[in-house]
Amino acid sequence: TNYPVYSYFSTDAHLFYRPLFDLFHLHLQLESSLSRDFETAKEQVFHALREGIFYNSIQAAADASGFRFWGEQGEMMIPMGSATSFNSPLRLSIQAPFSFSTEIHLIHNGEVIYRSTEKSASYLATQPGTYRVEIYLKERTPLRKNIPWIVSNPIFLREDKK
Repeated sequence: TNYPVYSYFSTDAHLFYRPLFDLFHLHLQLESSLSRDFETAKEQVFHALREGIFYNSIQAAADASGFRFWGEQGEMMIPMGSATSFNSPLRLSIQAPFSFSTEIHLIHNGEVIYRSTEKSASYLATQPGTYRVEIYLKERTPLRKNIPWIVSNPIFLREDKK
């Protein structure tokens, strides 16, 4: 059985931890607002982490809140981190609603297949495989041009074995 692999940005430091906590962020996409009840909130967070329903950002470069990546097949919504059977083309949607210039890269099996500088993008996936998104800052950025600011978790479109 193949298990999905999710990415987590991290840093390795042995001194001065406090400033590093603001460098990278995990952005969880919860189904509802974070509960005020600790046990419920804990389950919400662990569910999102277990299922890969989150993205990473270099938050020190810019606030990455608001990014979204999902798939749609008919009435079914497929969040990032999900694995689903690929039976027919599937619409992949990306929202990057930032007030500054960015570039969206949609990556299929490790290769960039689509680029956009728009605030939202849509792509019809016609092949099975692993799809993920990277967002690059295009202005006022401390990052080198080849370093992604946001990295999504993948959507896995599995080919049915007959």
